[in-house]
Formats: sequence, C-alpha cells, structure tokens
Amino acid sequence: SIVRLRLGQSGHTYVVDDNGVILFDSGSNLVGHIFSEEISGIRLSEQSGAARTVDAEGNDVVTAYASIPGTPWTLVTEDQWTILTSANRQYINALLLIMVVGIVFSITGLIVFIRLRNRALDALSATENETHLARQLKRKLLPKQAPILPGWQLNVYHHPASQVSGDYYDFVHLLDGRLMLVMAEVTGSGV
Repeated sequence: SIVRLRLGQSGHTYVVDDNGVILFDSGSNLVGHIFSEEISGIRLSEQSGAARTVDAEGNDVVTAYASIPGTPWTLVTEDQWTILTSANRQYINALLLIMVVGIVFSITGLIVFIRLRNRALDALSATENETHLARQLKRKLLPKQAPILPGWQLNVYHHPASQVSGDYYDFVHLLDGRLMLVMAEVTGSGV
C-alpha cells in the first residue's frame, strides 16, 4: 500500500522511523540504513514539507515528506525535477514560441509601416517638388501683362481651380499687325 501512495514514478519512496532508520525503500537497497537529512535537504523533525534538492545519485529532485498518522514514522518521496516539470516546460516552450512570433510580427509590422511612411513622404516630397517646378514654369510662360493697343483696354483675370493647373493663355503679335489670343488647357498629369 505504501508503493501505491507514491506521488510520482521517477524517484524513490522511503518510510523512516523516528530515529532516522529507513524501514522501507522502494528500491529495496537502503532498508536499515540511516536517512541522511543533509543529503535530502529536509528536516524530519517537522510535520511535513518539501524541498528541491539533489539525490544520492546527483539528480535534481523534489523531496516531499509527511508524518504517517498514528505512527512515529515519516513518509518521504523523491521525484525527478525534470519529469515533474516536463508538462510545464512544454507550456513554457509554447508560450516562448508565441512571444517570439509576436515580437517578429510586431517588428515586421513596424518595418513595413516605416517603409510605407517613407514612401509616402518621398511621394509627397516628389509631388511638392513637381508642384513647385510646375508653378515656376507657368509663371515663366504666362505673359507678365496684357499688351497695350491704341483704343483698347485689355485686362486678364486668371483664377485656376487648383494651385497648379493646366490653364494657359498668351498674346501673340502676328506679322500683319493683328493680335492673336491663345487659350489652352493642358490635360494629363505631371509637369
């Protein structure tokens, strides 16, 4: 029945009397020996407890102990730390993987955002440069003032729909003395 009480299956189970003598050993090779509290890291004088220690073979173990009711004996179990925590390690590994994927996606998203923003700024800068160039060209092409003709008073009112438009006008003096008025609309986009 003591064997059935074992909490784990990876270590040893002992029953120790009040003098520290091992009465039962699941490995059957330490019966009659003195249970070493220094090696196990526990104090059998306490009612119950547990400690993470190293067993006689040098394995990382969890040693748990409790007094057996109605007797002066103590039940001691040792279980391998790696076996006890294997399920938790799987969860930890999954969580670490999720964190790494989340970090990678976040960094990737940030890089894509920065690149798109830089492209938008470059496009805006190019548009502003093109708009500035188009304004300068239009200022150079449009006549500074209307021609002065005897008996005529010419005025120009030019109000484009946007900052830079394709509207164009000019006055051309023909060889025979006539004045030609040119009005045009440039379609398309870009300078």
